[in-house]
Amino acid sequence: AVCSDGCCNGQCTSPGMCTCSPGYTGASCRTFACPDGVQIGNQCLYFSEESLSWNDAKTDCYAKQGQLVVLKDQPDAVTKYVKANNGTYFWVGGTDAANEGSWKWL
Repeated sequence: AVCSDGCCNGQCTSPGMCTCSPGYTGASCRTFACPDGVQIGNQCLYFSEESLSWNDAKTDCYAKQGQLVVLKDQPDAVTKYVKANNGTYFWVGGTDAANEGSWKWL
């Protein structure tokens, strides 16, 4: 995309050229788009149908330039969507690996 007045949600990679951050499109990366997922608020969430371990799911998200969902951002909306659409289990971006029972968001 061509930069008109700077990249709002991306980086200028060369004079007049903008590379948009994931989820954004347009000349200045101003338009939020969610082609492969579900838009909830200003987030684009992708629900994989593949059954993975937490670590593999985290790696898969990073490979897609994303991260596991952090429910503190939109907990009710995300939970409501999951219950209404598939009701299966899904991984979130929290862990207690460092200290059992003491959770932290990644």
